[in-house]
Amino acid sequence: MKILLIQPCFENFGGYFRSVGIARALAEKANNVDLLISSKNNLLTTKKEKETDHLSIYQLPRLNIHQFINGKILRGVIASFFIAFGKYDVIHIFEAVQPETNIPLIFCKLINKKVILDIDEEWMDNVMNQKGKLMAAYMKYCDLKLTPRSDYLTVTSRYLVDKYRKLGVKNILKVINGVDLKQFTLMDKKEARRLLKIPQKEKVLLAFGNTFEGERAYLLLKTYQEIWNEDKRIRLYTNFDPRKFFKDKRIKKEISPKCINSINNLGYISNDKLPSYLVSSDLVLFLMGNRASERACFPVRIGTYLNGEKVIAMNITDTEACLTLKEMGCALLGNDTKQLAQLIILFLSTPTLQRKLTKKVLLAKQRLSWASISADLLRFYHYSYHDQN
Repeated sequence: MKILLIQPCFENFGGYFRSVGIARALAEKANNVDLLISSKNNLLTTKKEKETDHLSIYQLPRLNIHQFINGKILRGVIASFFIAFGKYDVIHIFEAVQPETNIPLIFCKLINKKVILDIDEEWMDNVMNQKGKLMAAYMKYCDLKLTPRSDYLTVTSRYLVDKYRKLGVKNILKVINGVDLKQFTLMDKKEARRLLKIPQKEKVLLAFGNTFEGERAYLLLKTYQEIWNEDKRIRLYTNFDPRKFFKDKRIKKEISPKCINSINNLGYISNDKLPSYLVSSDLVLFLMGNRASERACFPVRIGTYLNGEKVIAMNITDTEACLTLKEMGCALLGNDTKQLAQLIILFLSTPTLQRKLTKKVLLAKQRLSWASISADLLRFYHYSYHDQN
């Protein structure tokens, strides 16, 4: 099967991780896959990288002139040429709010070629946050009018399945963000701590990511405050500076400056050091809010945590991530920050509980791998292919 994936993000950013995970898993099953992404830097031509015999990644031109003038329309036109002349069996387009993806989406409709569209977030939350009325209207049209015109839809959550079924889309497949088993190789914990200069007997919590703000930042710091109140030997390592959140009234009021100062701010964690920090930790923390955008998404870092073979401590929410980890039985789940803190303290002092949950993490790592998830996606592809032929 020959498959075209069209992703508006550039390498190592946002939706790129989702599309490249899918692309690599499909290519490993001997499908011929072309993945189109945006170049990160100025690029006047299309750059091709043949990653394997079955996978080619194309970086499309970018002109960094302005936020809204960077070649989006050009990339959309080029993607349409791939569709017109590439003889693809399946076309899978990621998101409908970017010109580089909605132009080829509309082109497919004009030439009567069925297409699969992927949605991995709640765009209406973004619409509500837009200050410009024109941009808000454009995003609303793409999400509520253009997206439902798709013949087939893949989404990251049950929330999005329900949303688009109500808008009239009949063929929907839930595809969470999976685990990339080849993301990195794990090393010995003692050796990792020696290299990172972390005391061997220290109890280490780890939290990292690009979206620590608002509710997530508050809940993370509130949980650690509860832990720190009970046991100051437990240390939190993270890649963001917690002091910048002291502008938040709730954090300023409820989180102790001494607690904040005890947090180890690692700054940017490079890809080569990430597995060492994962191995060195005893537990990872990932707190989420319960707003629509949180229920719609499935954070990529969940797969990274599982690939690092770490138990995840989370607050109980109606999010896809929480529901999935609950089904897998591989997470510590607390109703609130205080209960979660107590569970974490218990976990760190109970080796039998650590071994029990880690075994379930190893099982979840395999069951939620891209290789496993792609089996359902391939069946969905075959269904769409036979439906249009």
